[in-house]
Amino acid sequence: MCSIGEDDFGDEGGAHAMIKDNEMDTSCEVDQVEKIVCKKCNQNLAAVKIQFRDAECQNCFLMNVRHKFRATLGSSKLIPKDSEILILFDGSNASIVLADMLHYAQTQNNFKKLHCSTKLLYIDEDFGHNLDLKEIENFLRKYNFESYIVSLGGNGDPVNFKEILNYIQNPQRKSEEENFQTEFGNIKTLTSQQDYLERRRKVILKKAADFLDIKFIFLPDTTSDLAVTLLTDVSLGRGASMADDVSLCDNRYENVKFVRPIKDLLPQEIECYLKFCNLNHTELSEHIPYGSNLESDAISTIFRVGEKIAVNKKNQDVNLESTLEKLNISSTKCMFCNANLDFFDSNTLLAIEFSRLASENTDSENLDNLDSLEKRAWESLYGESTNDKILKNLCHGCRNLYRDCGNYLYM
Repeated sequence: MCSIGEDDFGDEGGAHAMIKDNEMDTSCEVDQVEKIVCKKCNQNLAAVKIQFRDAECQNCFLMNVRHKFRATLGSSKLIPKDSEILILFDGSNASIVLADMLHYAQTQNNFKKLHCSTKLLYIDEDFGHNLDLKEIENFLRKYNFESYIVSLGGNGDPVNFKEILNYIQNPQRKSEEENFQTEFGNIKTLTSQQDYLERRRKVILKKAADFLDIKFIFLPDTTSDLAVTLLTDVSLGRGASMADDVSLCDNRYENVKFVRPIKDLLPQEIECYLKFCNLNHTELSEHIPYGSNLESDAISTIFRVGEKIAVNKKNQDVNLESTLEKLNISSTKCMFCNANLDFFDSNTLLAIEFSRLASENTDSENLDNLDSLEKRAWESLYGESTNDKILKNLCHGCRNLYRDCGNYLYM
């Protein structure tokens, strides 16, 4: 293991991402490893055997997992010393592990201590009706982090957990949540509901970070989460934002960075960490789940592919500003997800729009005039055929979501 100096946020790391070339090991559940000596320290009996890894005792396992967390941050040099950090605590097991790791790192001796200030933010997606917010407050109190709660349907202004009663009884919050639930109920498909919630959480996180004047947000995304996100983005036509959605740092916003410090952790490692640290095994909140049953081998493969994805930055048109003004488009960023607008000079999206118009216009006279249909496709893609200012300022994925929401997005 490495030693972490106080002048940086970790070490250069990277070795943890390498996979051994030997034959695949057989995964074992916790407590099924019997009478095997730990291959790390060669002293204690092994407590866990994870695929592609040697059998480890409890102490070596915890040291290795915490090293992954420190090395991921250290090698990137993203977080300056004494920075303020906002953790998304969504009640999931991964967010519990992330909070515990940060607490552990900040309570070490001065040489290994992470010098940062941490706040926790819980997004209330159940609107205080069924969840026991007091249970979440009690869990967060053990870490002595300043903790806040914000409503998914609100304006993004967080409330300190010490004022939880005022939060629950606030009539304005209740009114905002009723409006949100009404609009959310109009979304036609489960896929669009999941996609919308994912984008809406980012909007709320950004607003809360601005309110608290914090520049770094830690997300509890693991390998399985990012593998599902990558496949979802591909299926929803969000290729332009896919790199940001699965990378270590999502910097699509100018003044806030979304960081994924436990992106290299496997589901088995999350489970074992909870067990060995005697943390709550039951997730504290319920979200609409992604219906995914990816195998561990598939998760690893997809995740590694996602790491290699990079945005293809084209040379910007010198007349881009005049083009935006002509089309009445306010920015090159999507007004909902803040990804780069992806329809500029995109032959692929032009072909998709052409196919959509062709399928909607079965009149043979219209189909015979391909030049006219192609012109209409271009006008539709760039928003010239509509006066809908919102539609013009959305990326392809958010346009599809916008249409599925009945031409309305609760932003």
